[in-house]
Amino acid sequence: MNDRDFNYLNTIFDRSEDGLLICDAQGRILKMNPASERLNGIKASEVVGRDVRVLVQEGQINRSAIQEVLETHRRVSLIQIIPRSGVTLLVTGTPIFNTDNEISHVVVNERDIFLIEDMKRELA
Repeated sequence: MNDRDFNYLNTIFDRSEDGLLICDAQGRILKMNPASERLNGIKASEVVGRDVRVLVQEGQINRSAIQEVLETHRRVSLIQIIPRSGVTLLVTGTPIFNTDNEISHVVVNERDIFLIEDMKRELA
């Protein structure tokens, strides 16, 4: 991947309206986009490099899709309540497997569940 492609992917990651997180196979947060910062009421600088299990223990989140993906080795969707922001999120964690069929990363997508409900009402 050249620098131009890398910059393009970073721009997409940063501009997404959905919260996006990337973690390693040990559950450490590697990258967090601005939408995820907003939804979680936390700055990336406060959580990048930290283990999500510790964030659950500290009460910053009530459940971790990352933790569940690492335990089950499958895609996981769940409802997550964020105490700091008061937001209820629909969170989906997706495992990324390496050539040895081991989890190398987990990608997490977050969306405010009330926005989803508003869209459903508008469509109806």
